[in-house]
Amino acid sequence: SCIIGMIIALEEQKAKGKEIPNEFITSLKTSLMGPLSGVGDTIFQGVLIPILLAICIDLTLKGTIWGAIIYAVSIIAIAWGMSYANFMFGYRAGADAIMDFLEKGILNKVLKGAEIMGCMVMGGLISNYVKMHVALQIVSSTTTFSVQEQFLDAVMPNILPFGFTMLVYYLMKKGFSSLKIIGFIVIMGILGGALGILG
Repeated sequence: SCIIGMIIALEEQKAKGKEIPNEFITSLKTSLMGPLSGVGDTIFQGVLIPILLAICIDLTLKGTIWGAIIYAVSIIAIAWGMSYANFMFGYRAGADAIMDFLEKGILNKVLKGAEIMGCMVMGGLISNYVKMHVALQIVSSTTTFSVQEQFLDAVMPNILPFGFTMLVYYLMKKGFSSLKIIGFIVIMGILGGALGILG
C-alpha cells in the first residue's frame, strides 16, 4: 500500500509537468517491494494474525460463535486500516521519506521488534496447543508408578511438548521440509499410540 501511494504521487507529479523518468518510478517500485513486504508480512502474518487467532480460537473452544465473528471483523478492519494508513503515508511522504526510513535503520528495528513479538506469540501458542502425554506405568505388587505424572511432570511440567517443539525446530534448521516433518509427527503418533507409549 505504501509503495502504491508513493508511485501514484510520483505519477501525479509527472503528469503536472515535473521531469520524473519512467525508469526511476519503475526501479523505485521494484527495489522497495522486497524490504517493505518483509516488514508487512512479519507484522501482519507473523504477529497480528497469530495473536488474533490465539484469542479467538480460545473463545470458540469455549462454545461461543463470537470467536469466529470477532476474528473476521477484526482482520478485515485491521487490513483495511493498515492498507489505508500506509497508502496515505506513501502518497503524502513520497519517495524521499521512504528512502529516509530505510537508510536510518528504522526498518531493521521494526523487523527486530516484530520477530521478538512473534516468538512470544509462538511460545504462547505452543504451551496452549502442543499436547503430549506418556501413558507408560510401572506396576509393582504394592504401587503403580506413572511415568508422566510422577516423573516427567515432577521434573518439569510440559517438558514433553517443549522437547518435541525443540525437536521440530531442530529438524527445520537441518533443512527438513514441512511435509517430511508432518509425516514424522504422524508416524511417531501412530507408533506411540499403537505401542502404548503415548496416550
